[in-house]
Amino acid sequence: HFGGRYGFDSAWNLEPTWTGYVIEYRGTTILFAGDTGYHPDYFKEIGRRFRIDVALIPIAPIEPRAFMSRVHTDPPEALQIFEDVGAKIMIPIHYETFFQGLEPEASYAKSILQKLIAERGLSDRVKILEIGEQIIIKE
Repeated sequence: HFGGRYGFDSAWNLEPTWTGYVIEYRGTTILFAGDTGYHPDYFKEIGRRFRIDVALIPIAPIEPRAFMSRVHTDPPEALQIFEDVGAKIMIPIHYETFFQGLEPEASYAKSILQKLIAERGLSDRVKILEIGEQIIIKE
């Protein structure tokens, strides 16, 4: 969080930064958003620069929002990132693995996301995986 890769990054970073990666390999482009809050300018710029095939976007922990919003996206923000970067497929990450924050249960963010996916008709593009589950994504 906060660009804290080395523990003293804030000494030279004047504004908060986060670490995410765009990986291009043999014609496939993957966005690993890392731990991040929603920052529209950054994600829209990624969408302008790259043709994202798969976006790995965090959806938790999310509560309390006043504190967590800087460093963790909630499900609606994650879907906005998905739209901003123009990815073909989204795989949500950072949920049900380590229970923290003030969510009422570990599956809280996942259940919110499932509802939004159903409402928006995105079940063919947003792939919610169980812990340890793998999928093969074909073009």
